[in-house]
Amino acid sequence: MKVLVAGSGKVGTALKSFFNGSGISFKEYLKDSEPDGDIIFLAISDFVVAQAVKDITSKNSLIKIVQFTPAIEIAHENQFILHPYASITKETDISEIFFSLWGKQDTVLETILDHCRLNFFYAGFSPTPGYHTSAVISGNFTQYFVLAAKKILKDEGFSDEQSSKLIKQLILTSIDNSLSGGVEKITGPASRGDDVTIEKETAFLELKNKEMSNIFMQINKLISEAVKSGDIF
Repeated sequence: MKVLVAGSGKVGTALKSFFNGSGISFKEYLKDSEPDGDIIFLAISDFVVAQAVKDITSKNSLIKIVQFTPAIEIAHENQFILHPYASITKETDISEIFFSLWGKQDTVLETILDHCRLNFFYAGFSPTPGYHTSAVISGNFTQYFVLAAKKILKDEGFSDEQSSKLIKQLILTSIDNSLSGGVEKITGPASRGDDVTIEKETAFLELKNKEMSNIFMQINKLISEAVKSGDIF
């Protein structure tokens, strides 16, 4: 089994570190070199994926091409998307990450991915807008709101360490509750109809950032409506 890996960014570095630790033999693939392998993982910038696929398939039309970005559409029968529904850094332990696999169903590819000890499940031919929207809401929005919450705590006098511990604790317990119990397990002032607290906190945020204040008010409204109806949308 010949495995090639292109890219030394966050995903590429984490993937190569995982392969090294798992005893998976691979070779670095450099631009313009011969794609002599069974599979190539393209952990490269979105802007160059499409051209890289054209270059690789012009030299080897049988190699399985796996990209990690869902932003570039599949244009070749042996092109696939392996999207990490996670926030990846160079230090990420890939053994703990689950990927969604997109493209035509291919038992040969899935056998190779199993050989590479990657956790994945087949999701369909092409990522839908809804799929990526859910990733943005659960990932990117969470990251922004975590940093906003941390800044507020630090402004209130909490240390960096204290802020991180408190926020991590709340997020992890909140995630466990919501995933196990659904809308009924949402906590906070909006879930219990505490309009007085929401008004005070909205006014507090307005002094810091009016747009954030408006978002805070709207999300609390959505939470209140969800709790009353028993569903998110």
